[in-house]
Amino acid sequence: MSKNGLSSGVEAAQGLVIVGNTKGQLFALDQTTGEQKWAAQLSGAIISPAHIQTGRVIVVANDGTVYAFDQETGQQTWTYKLSNASFSLRGQAAPVELDPRTIAVTTSTGYVYAIDSLSGMPRMQRRVAVTEGRSDIQRLIDIDGEPVVAGQFVVTNSYQGQVTVLDLASQRVLWSVGASSATRPEVYDNKVFTAQSNGKFAAFDLTSGQVIWSNDQLLNRELSNIVVLGQYLVVGDLDGVLHLIDPSTGSIVGRAKTSGEVRTLRVIDNQLYVATRTGKLTVWQNR
Repeated sequence: MSKNGLSSGVEAAQGLVIVGNTKGQLFALDQTTGEQKWAAQLSGAIISPAHIQTGRVIVVANDGTVYAFDQETGQQTWTYKLSNASFSLRGQAAPVELDPRTIAVTTSTGYVYAIDSLSGMPRMQRRVAVTEGRSDIQRLIDIDGEPVVAGQFVVTNSYQGQVTVLDLASQRVLWSVGASSATRPEVYDNKVFTAQSNGKFAAFDLTSGQVIWSNDQLLNRELSNIVVLGQYLVVGDLDGVLHLIDPSTGSIVGRAKTSGEVRTLRVIDNQLYVATRTGKLTVWQNR
């Protein structure tokens, strides 16, 4: 694998480890032994993790094509072509589960698609981000952070767009507030938390969109995504500083230092995984 230029991030589930590279090559490895079980060729670079669901390995190529492969054999079962902007950020959100039979995929054109994971048939297509920019750069509106599913709601962030809550029951946008972010939002305790491109971070009421609090103490700090760890929020910045935040007030209550610009945060089993731009990974235990 070291010679293949891996670029996708890792999905590990149901006995498989799935990785992809910039050449559009997808590899399925045995989770126990590391032995390669199968490989497939996609039409574009793979820059986001795959998703395993209903016996399918589902992955999005950088050209906007969604692929599904049989989990055991690697045989291609379906493809679906998303709307894709000719000029966009270099990013792609991973597919996420809406329900046991449906995935959600976002696009560089500000849409959320719901797709049947077994058949590849579309179930919903809704625009959740808009722009009024005049130039190609001003019209960038990518949804590069994974959408978050919270009950009947899907929460998205878009670059130079909005934080938006989509109601799956009515398939309509419940609310949308202007905020630019290329990272994943967080949902906790009926609140939506976002770290924005300008360094501001804020909390919104999940159902009304009302601003609960906003903090601009970290402007221009190139913030990572924001996550919940225990009773606090955590966000990282360009200097490798992890900021501990009170979710009820937005106040910064503590800091810790890691090595290198923080790019991605993830919480698994009450542990914080911190990935930096230099490729270092550190794990922090909540106490």
